[in-house]
Amino acid sequence: MGNDESIKNVDLQNDLSNVWPKKIEEHWITLENEIPKFNTFQLLANITHYNHLHKVDDYTDIREDRMLVIPEIVSLFALRSNFVRDRQLDEKDYLQALRNIQDAATGYLMLTRVIQLHENNKTSQTTLTKITNKLMEDEMLVRNPGHPEHHKLFVGKLYSSLSDDLKKHFGFDIQDSLILRDKIVQLVNERYIKKVEVAKLQKETLRDEIVKFRNTKQRNAESTLLNDQILYFSSLKSKQLNKALDYHLLNKITYQLEDIHVFSPEELADYCNLTIEVTSSFLEQFSVTFPTEGISQIVAPDSILRRRPILQNEDKFMVASLSLLGWCVEPTFENYINSMPKLAAKYKDKKHDFLLDEGMSMFSGLLASAIIHPKNLYYTTENGDVCETDGLITYDRTLFIIEAKGHRLSQKAKNGNYERTEKHLKQLIRDSTEQGIRTKKFIETSSIATFRTSNGEITTIDSNDYDEYIIVSLTLEPIGHLTPLVKVGNDLGYFEKDVFPWIISIYDLIVIRDFISHPILLLHYLKRRKSFLLHESIHIYEETDMLAYFLSNGLYFDNTISKMEKVGSNWLSFENNTDIFNDYYMYTFGKSSKLRTKPKFYLPDEFMDLIMAIDCSKIQHKNIMLLEALSISPSASRTLMDYIRKVREQYYKDGQIHDCSILTNDGKLGITYMAGPDRGELDMSIYTYCRYKYDNMKPNTWIGFGDVSPSVTGYNIMCAIIIKDELPKPY
Repeated sequence: MGNDESIKNVDLQNDLSNVWPKKIEEHWITLENEIPKFNTFQLLANITHYNHLHKVDDYTDIREDRMLVIPEIVSLFALRSNFVRDRQLDEKDYLQALRNIQDAATGYLMLTRVIQLHENNKTSQTTLTKITNKLMEDEMLVRNPGHPEHHKLFVGKLYSSLSDDLKKHFGFDIQDSLILRDKIVQLVNERYIKKVEVAKLQKETLRDEIVKFRNTKQRNAESTLLNDQILYFSSLKSKQLNKALDYHLLNKITYQLEDIHVFSPEELADYCNLTIEVTSSFLEQFSVTFPTEGISQIVAPDSILRRRPILQNEDKFMVASLSLLGWCVEPTFENYINSMPKLAAKYKDKKHDFLLDEGMSMFSGLLASAIIHPKNLYYTTENGDVCETDGLITYDRTLFIIEAKGHRLSQKAKNGNYERTEKHLKQLIRDSTEQGIRTKKFIETSSIATFRTSNGEITTIDSNDYDEYIIVSLTLEPIGHLTPLVKVGNDLGYFEKDVFPWIISIYDLIVIRDFISHPILLLHYLKRRKSFLLHESIHIYEETDMLAYFLSNGLYFDNTISKMEKVGSNWLSFENNTDIFNDYYMYTFGKSSKLRTKPKFYLPDEFMDLIMAIDCSKIQHKNIMLLEALSISPSASRTLMDYIRKVREQYYKDGQIHDCSILTNDGKLGITYMAGPDRGELDMSIYTYCRYKYDNMKPNTWIGFGDVSPSVTGYNIMCAIIIKDELPKPY
């Protein structure tokens, strides 16, 4: 076994040192030789079009060999030289040359990335290095750090108050930029659809011509088909002919993609219904010309196309990366804002207020029955220090302490600078957590904690009203790809081992708001998320992947993890799982006509109705019981609901107390449901019965619920009990 491992390591080292660098050089030579054979815009239109193709009705991030970063790689190669006007290729060589370029760009990217990853893995694998390396890698490869539609929604609000300043400096404001970004994509799509519609009409004409030739051997004088083509088509059967004509006409469109993707300022201004001055200012700000000096690295986090994704040749423009177009404007705005002290101070306050307003609004949607306390609360500590907390939310006996941070991750951090990344993590995570802990301690050490707003409004919090506190580090920066790397008990040293804040960006919080259907499920998600992130061996891409797995199975992978650890494995990687959200948003935002239902939590609806009824009750400490109940398996929950249905029918018939019980989760959880007419009698009966069950069955936990509703369709939960072998651990 040891010899096998040694051989593998030698082979890997040979690949890294010799084989792969040579292949990278071969791919480089292919790109340098093949790219000049095309008209530059014709080539880039084809590569861009191919790599942006996806099925809007069945969206997936994995699209065979198509990647959004490939057009950028080819564009960067092209930008190193003068614009090429004349094509040197015959039609018979055209498609193969495109394939050569696509394959070479893909190979160049993947091998360069593998070598870079290997170099990154040589560094000590601390949480800081993992975050820095992932930040750099994703900056190179990931085009959308959040959902594009959510991004437009957020930035439209965030920069609206600065419109006059931005328009004065740039010649356009945020709304102008949103219109232009949307309309460029629409223009390309509409032009392509028109080409396809024309091709469909041509198909009918060609089919008629081919059938006529098959019968009469006579050709139309105006025919566009070559002799070899019409002879070939006329030899095909009907179904084969349909496919062959589709292929023929789609290939013709590939020669016309320049007409689809390239536009003039006048065409774009007219299409957007904006002035030529606004449109030209936008294009000038975000375009790059041929040739561009200084492009030494093709695969790099700080590509010029991230800042300027529009390509210009004379008075014609095309977008190299439609995905980068959606994210290039705001960094440019912020660089200017931060260079102007007065404007920067105004924006800092605006950014914080926007983040807190949006975050509290999302929490209000998530926790419909919660008390949303006033924002920006001040309090005075024992030593006379005046401190601030951004937000407090009371949900039953849980208090959310919200601390909002509008800091951005700088380009230097995204380029792989560990010191700069650490600085930002302290701003985003450490400082907000310290503020949250300080607020929590103030509440716990006060008989009644008193908070005031800036206008004197008073809010009081009694620590006796709460079983647990959840500190939320809310960020404006989309960092959902980094938060799974902050494990419980991590080595950052920003907080004590018994503290684990929920670090969440509004780009992820809005998704959680859209797909968490009930308040108690948010608490359940946070508990399961924390348990999931206890394991260093687990690797998952982003926050919304954890949400997707939570909806599909509650993030219960304990058995898998246990088996993995027993055999000595230290790596368990989870596939991306966010297509369910993307599909739903495709439909919701009008990008797809295929009806998509919202993904739901995996436990049966009938059982969740019972959970919601319990949550609507006035039972003390009900969340502790509900979180225990939610650990039930789908099959056990269906069995329980079958029992409950029978009990309710019996109670409905005779009005007497009836009950049912189930022992589940490998004997760790027992649940009793009891129905009866009298609350007092039911309360005593359910206590006595659950105590008996707990003592005899020996589970970790037994919970019971008493229902006085006389109906077989509704619940009126009036009493409950939980018996545990130990107190539940707070979040």
